[in-house]
Amino acid sequence: MGIKSNLIKPFAKLISSKIDKMSQNALKDQAKIRTHNISYAKTTQFGQDHQFGDIKTYEDFKALVPINDYEGIKNYIEKINRDSLIFCGLVSQNTLLRRAEPPLV
Repeated sequence: MGIKSNLIKPFAKLISSKIDKMSQNALKDQAKIRTHNISYAKTTQFGQDHQFGDIKTYEDFKALVPINDYEGIKNYIEKINRDSLIFCGLVSQNTLLRRAEPPLV
C-alpha cells in the first residue's frame, strides 16, 4: 500500500462512519424537513390550494398534493415570473428571480 493510501485511509473511515450515522436517521430527518417546509409554505397560494394547514403526516401530503407536470403548476410559475411570493424563504418579491434583460442582437 502506498503513502497516499495510508494517509487517506483515516479520512475515508471518518467519512464512512458519518455517512452510516446519517443514514440511520434518514427517515426521521426527511420527516422533520417535510414538516418544516409544509409549515413554512402553508400561507402561500399553493399551500392554501392544497390545504397544507391540514397536513400532519406523509399520508396526508400524498392525499392532498397531487403529482403534477408543468401544466399542473404553470399558474404558480407564472406568479413567480410576475415577482409574486409562492414559497416564502425560497422565492420572494424582487430578490431571487428577476427578469433578464433581453439579449442584444
